[in-house]
Amino acid sequence: HLVHARSVENNICSGQRKTETKGNEITAIPELPDLPDIRESIITIDATGTQTAVSTRIIDRGAGYIPAVKENQKTLREEAEAACNRNRPAADYTEADKGHGRMETRRCEVFEKGLTADFENRWKGLQSIIEITATREIEEKVSAEERFCIGSLYASQPFNRYIRNRRGAENSLHRTLDTVFQEDGQRKRTRHAAENFAVVRKIALNLLKKDRGKESLRSKRLKAAWNKDYLIQLIKF
Repeated sequence: HLVHARSVENNICSGQRKTETKGNEITAIPELPDLPDIRESIITIDATGTQTAVSTRIIDRGAGYIPAVKENQKTLREEAEAACNRNRPAADYTEADKGHGRMETRRCEVFEKGLTADFENRWKGLQSIIEITATREIEEKVSAEERFCIGSLYASQPFNRYIRNRRGAENSLHRTLDTVFQEDGQRKRTRHAAENFAVVRKIALNLLKKDRGKESLRSKRLKAAWNKDYLIQLIKF
């Protein structure tokens, strides 16, 4: 099982760490900020990585953080929700998307630092608490979900876009590795074989994504196998 660092702007995987089991992700996440050069970057993390040690390491390396706050840290989530309920937002804006037969509206409210849990400044650099209210309409069915994050950025930043980009990792990285390279079906188990081949697949995927041609990634991979000149062109990127 691997934990990944992904660059949204470049649409590539920039690092990975192996864990013994899926439940041990929490031990690998603190190491990921040490892999790529993250200075002046904004790091979004799922709730498993919402740890004070991770936020401190990110700040110390000159980057900002926006980790999710979910039920795995029940007290922190309750305090984030309470802070949002008792204060007025410093920023409040809404974005909407329509497609595939559905309409999704995301209201983003950003509140200035006010977590009671942070009176002792456990979260280094904390500046904001973010509440996203996502409403989805499919035909006549309407559903809504509240999501919370904390962040080291000020309220003027486009939190809605940053948080949504984090959720794109599943399609842009994990699902792509499976559909293009059949990663989920790999049965390698000997020593470091699985981890090493995962590195090779990600290097290949990064090279394929740099080609701006209109073919699918699977077609580009097949073309690279048949056409030596195209293969060399990919490697030279």
